Amino acid sequence: MSRLSSDSEIIVEMKEVVVQKNGKKILGPITLNIHKGEYIGIIGRNGSGKTTLLQSMAGITRINKGHISSCETGYVFQNPDNQIIGSTVFEDIKFSVMNLDMSPEKENNYVEIILKEHSLYSLKDRDTLTLSGGQKQKLSLVSVVAMKPDLLLLDEPFSMLDRIQRYDMQRFINSLNARSISLVVAGIKLYDLINCNRIVLLEKGEIIFDGTKEEISNNNELFKKCCISVPEYFR
Repeated sequence: MSRLSSDSEIIVEMKEVVVQKNGKKILGPITLNIHKGEYIGIIGRNGSGKTTLLQSMAGITRINKGHISSCETGYVFQNPDNQIIGSTVFEDIKFSVMNLDMSPEKENNYVEIILKEHSLYSLKDRDTLTLSGGQKQKLSLVSVVAMKPDLLLLDEPFSMLDRIQRYDMQRFINSLNARSISLVVAGIKLYDLINCNRIVLLEKGEIIFDGTKEEISNNNELFKKCCISVPEYFR
């Protein structure tokens, strides 16, 4: 998958963004544009600034310097237990759509449609506390998708999944992008981001690589210095 044309609509624009904590810089300066329809992977070791970058885009983290112009975003936390609040799968998704200005009847019908579209209907009455890790990750993502954001921000959605669950999550995320949903996905392993059309490498809060998968092969040593293994199919 090639990188989208620079002529496509810009939905997020970050200019010289800096985030500080206790007077210490933890992100930036970051200058980054995201175009409509892109599927971007943010890669970096733990502590490199991935979560801070995504939360800055979402407006969760306050920036100290610079400027961000952003579309409507939906943020999916790394740990789904920090996001799931409904006692059942149905109730959790219903809670997320309460601000869509629908009548109670339309709300219920819409939640039913979402459950069927994303293969969660069989779980609709399940207690969320009894869901597996993979089911919780998917529910937290679908609950955000139901809110119809222009951009989805996923903070390490693979971190709590086993190999089979990772594959299922990749397929699900790919299906969202196939529907023209724009995505930014943070991760620590490149093979989780194989379907991205653009990879951004963070190190010590700064962008040190921004390019296509095809361009990674020419920067193998750069990734190695950041403790990021480059799989054979990226070379």
